[in-house]
Amino acid sequence: MTANTQTLLTQLQQLKSAFEQSAIDQENWFNRSDVFISSAFYTKSNELADYFSELKGNISKLERLKEPVYLEFLADKVTQQFACLKSLLNSAQIDGKERKYKQKHKARIQQTKQFAKRVTQSSQSLYAELSQLQEFERRLLDMVSERQQRLHQYQGTKHRQEYQQEVLTYQQRLGRCRQAISKVEEQIQKLDDKR
Repeated sequence: MTANTQTLLTQLQQLKSAFEQSAIDQENWFNRSDVFISSAFYTKSNELADYFSELKGNISKLERLKEPVYLEFLADKVTQQFACLKSLLNSAQIDGKERKYKQKHKARIQQTKQFAKRVTQSSQSLYAELSQLQEFERRLLDMVSERQQRLHQYQGTKHRQEYQQEVLTYQQRLGRCRQAISKVEEQIQKLDDKR
């Protein structure tokens, strides 16, 4: 076994370990159509292990090939497959960070709710805040749609991960905006119920 092949197999094992330790939802990972580029693989499966097996098989073939053209093609394919799996892992790690953020955010919301009980906010300012948040939501929806369209239209690989990251970032912002809208709507409802 050559040093290059051994290095690739070591990297593959490290990537597998990182997946096992990640917070990725093993049941629904394949639904991440904007993140996982299945065209990098011949495998069509809902099991991550099948994709790792294909990549491992391709690494093993690299050592046996003698024809430069096919060797270069397969080396590119291995590179694409690594990039695809790393992109999926990065997405899972971002989701894990978002979950932690949501937990902290939920604690802050509880503190805010307790404070809100002590301080009565007028419905006029709440409606103004709601209107502002809804406008922000509308703009974020446009941004998400625009980024998704650009990602789907992009045929290359050079900027794909950057475009995928932009889509994820704007989707996360949209989620936080919607949480804020729900919070304000709850406060308005409580004020209306008191009347």
